[in-house]
Amino acid sequence: MSDLVQLAQKNLFGLSRQQLTALMKDLGQPAYRAGQTIYAMWHEKSSKLADIKTLPTSLRESLAAAGWVIRRPKIVETFRSVDGTERYLVAGDDGQTVETVWMPDGDEAPGSQRATICVSSQVGCAVNCQFCLTAKLGLQRNLTAGEIAGQVIAVLERQKVEVGKDRINLVFMGMGEPFLNYDNFIAAVRLLVEEAGLAESRMTVSTSGIVPGILRLAEEPIRPRLAISLMRPTMRSAKPLCRSRANGR
Repeated sequence: MSDLVQLAQKNLFGLSRQQLTALMKDLGQPAYRAGQTIYAMWHEKSSKLADIKTLPTSLRESLAAAGWVIRRPKIVETFRSVDGTERYLVAGDDGQTVETVWMPDGDEAPGSQRATICVSSQVGCAVNCQFCLTAKLGLQRNLTAGEIAGQVIAVLERQKVEVGKDRINLVFMGMGEPFLNYDNFIAAVRLLVEEAGLAESRMTVSTSGIVPGILRLAEEPIRPRLAISLMRPTMRSAKPLCRSRANGR
């Protein structure tokens, strides 16, 4: 088992409510302890077990002794454009970074924000589109559900977004092909909807055309909107894949 898998398995942040409930059961704890842990991590922004005062000291000690931690993605570098767009390098469980982008709309109503957050799903990418800089990295690894959702939470906290008041859109169009990391991508979507309170109707996932992922998404009870990139992965410039019938091609 790789070090990364071990890290991911011992990180409470990114586990679903069902997974946390099962963990608490294994430790002889009632199910509501999972809810307390979820609330502390997602709403009180707890980043250490010691911060979760609603959990008994003995339980926190048992979790720590078993190697469990709360490890949230962190913004380690910021690049700001004159139009207010911010590009972040966000460090994951093993310190590797991916890019996440905050794009303000610029026409927000007084006292509120309107913006879009662009989220990565992999470190690098295997699709190898020749016009994409990420392709030069190749695929280094998939991001975990916590690393994907955690990018969003890190940006929301930096921008002091009030969920439910500010109008925030999410686009899974950053580094990587989401449907080649389908399980972690959709788990992150569920976390952002069920625990962070973001609306799935304001989420869009872009794929280069991974058909099994498209079919799986169609069956999901919670799912973002779908965008399909009409490009050839072998193209050296961003030309459309579909050609006009008027040209006789």
